[in-house]
Amino acid sequence: MIEQELINIWKYSSKQEQVKFDKSKLLIDLQTNLDKIEKSLKSRDRRELIPAIVMIPVFGFIAFFIPFILSKIGAALIVLWCIYLIIRIKNLKKYKPIVPSETYLNYLYKTREYFLIQKKMLDTSLYWYILPCLTGVLLFLIGFNMSYERLTVNIIGTIGLGAIIYIMNKRAVKKEFDPVINKIDEIINVLNE
Repeated sequence: MIEQELINIWKYSSKQEQVKFDKSKLLIDLQTNLDKIEKSLKSRDRRELIPAIVMIPVFGFIAFFIPFILSKIGAALIVLWCIYLIIRIKNLKKYKPIVPSETYLNYLYKTREYFLIQKKMLDTSLYWYILPCLTGVLLFLIGFNMSYERLTVNIIGTIGLGAIIYIMNKRAVKKEFDPVINKIDEIINVLNE
């Protein structure tokens, strides 16, 4: 009933009031999408940070006590990669916009910049995330004296996991970040009119 009443009010209102209603609907839709993505980003950060924090002492211990040189180098690279990952994810928070303190338009510009940075991070994950980790893991595995069959399976599995992560990141950019950035641009254009 209320929805029908709102539709009738919208139909019989003046053009100026309809535009205000359309703007507010756009803003509500955008805020819903932003909240959803922000929740997803927090979840992703936890999924990345907790294992990285756990892996630092584990691979540090392994690097110190394991007798194989290549495995020591691989474990040390994994520790360095985990530290870099933690720093990189923590540095993203400085770009996160705070609740609109100035104008909503400035908030939208800052939000757009924040999502562009997140998008760029996912687009370039092959270089800063996947390849350094794969290098450390592969060196770690190669250092052990295992059969070629087992080593081959481990290497293929590691590279396959890296490929899956890369595909998931590209999909997240296409399905989540691009539509929200486009919606922010659309609302910025509407508010500038």
